[in-house]
Amino acid sequence: MDKVTVNANLAAVEVKGTLEFYYQHATWGDGFAATLKATFKSMGLMLDANARFGKVQGYRYWYVEAKAIVPTGIPFMTGYAFYGAGVAAWYHMNVNMTGAKPSATAGASKSPSSGASMTPDKNIGLGFKIMAVLGTSPDPARMNADIGIAAQFTSSGGISKLGISGAMWMMAKFADRDKAPVKGTMNLSYDFVNKIFDLNAGVQINRPPLSASGTLKVNVNGKTNKWYVKIGEPTNRIIVKIPVFGSGVNSRSYLMFGNNISPPSGFLQETVNGLKAAGCSVNNSMVQSSTNAVKSGPGFATGFEIRFEKNGKINLGVATIDWAAAAGAEANLTMKLVEGTPCAGFTGYNRWYVRGNVAAYGSVSVVLKAKPWTIPSAKIYHPCCGKPWKKCFYDWSCYSTTPAVCLHCCSGGCTFNLAALKIGAYLEGGFPGPAWVKGEVAGSYNVLGGLIKGSFKADFSQGSKCTP
Repeated sequence: MDKVTVNANLAAVEVKGTLEFYYQHATWGDGFAATLKATFKSMGLMLDANARFGKVQGYRYWYVEAKAIVPTGIPFMTGYAFYGAGVAAWYHMNVNMTGAKPSATAGASKSPSSGASMTPDKNIGLGFKIMAVLGTSPDPARMNADIGIAAQFTSSGGISKLGISGAMWMMAKFADRDKAPVKGTMNLSYDFVNKIFDLNAGVQINRPPLSASGTLKVNVNGKTNKWYVKIGEPTNRIIVKIPVFGSGVNSRSYLMFGNNISPPSGFLQETVNGLKAAGCSVNNSMVQSSTNAVKSGPGFATGFEIRFEKNGKINLGVATIDWAAAAGAEANLTMKLVEGTPCAGFTGYNRWYVRGNVAAYGSVSVVLKAKPWTIPSAKIYHPCCGKPWKKCFYDWSCYSTTPAVCLHCCSGGCTFNLAALKIGAYLEGGFPGPAWVKGEVAGSYNVLGGLIKGSFKADFSQGSKCTP
């Protein structure tokens, strides 16, 4: 037996816990990990404890932590009170204080209550963390938070890391933190050994009609003199969703600056799909960097994308008109100091180079759906919108007698495409020295079931493409 799980909901207390043993684990070697969550119903007291003990590569390690939350706080200033406290200690464990987030389902390499990732490390001596649980008073459901300070020492006794962490929940009781419509995290740490300052913050909002999430990252490496500030990233953007005129409008954006930011990542997949549907020859890697020259120099990068979808139905009695519309646009821009010679004849402006791309797409469709109906006097049942000159197949049709007018027959109604329009265009380029631009526009139309239809496509380019 490798794992024991306890889940008891008694009259006075609710208890959840696990005890897991592991042997010859690639990271942890031999040892065990235990978790315990207990809620005393009459008192409202919540206890959360975790521990890990083991041995790997000839040395022992351990980690223990506990936290208690009480329903009645101790006021410390007007409108705010202390509702609990926590403490953690570890030995021969490297606790990563960068980007730790609360997690009720953290993996084997994380603290279940703090979310901090950790690994055995014989170069680390002792470490500790002290935490306070704060909240508004008298009702902590308005806002409550965990704030802690942690320190970690090397095996020789010198300080290794110092960190401050915080997590906030709004409009949620202590027991319902995972369901909070507004929550955020903040972790600030300094690595004395590697001279690295790191700030990692995030927020999530899910309160109709608004839904949003985003991150802020600041990193300064004193040894390499590399640094960055990232308000979102190309692959992890600031997301905002809000209804406008009954339609969900989604936007995703980012802003980065520093001398250690990643090159542009090209169009988002949704933009690529919209352009391809219109007939453009595009992919999401068209404006990616062909070298790493831009990653090593200072500069900034920003991008923004917005899209919406809307559909509806018009009831005409014997038929309905279903319609749908979608549109989107995206733009990305970067300006970097480029090292080396990324392309022939490169000069830039004092080696600064600007690259960007912009795209827009849209589509509209209108479909007539006729409902099945009957004409008893003519003994015609379930006529459909087939063409009058269409040959009748009486052996399978639903006419009771040979009709005077030949109508295509179906029992489930029929669909007729009134109109379908699609259009898309994109433009990408860079300047100066060399200056270049490339773009394409495409579209298609289909009206009255194909009675009028066609497509068009045009592309253009100027200058020699350079993507440092």
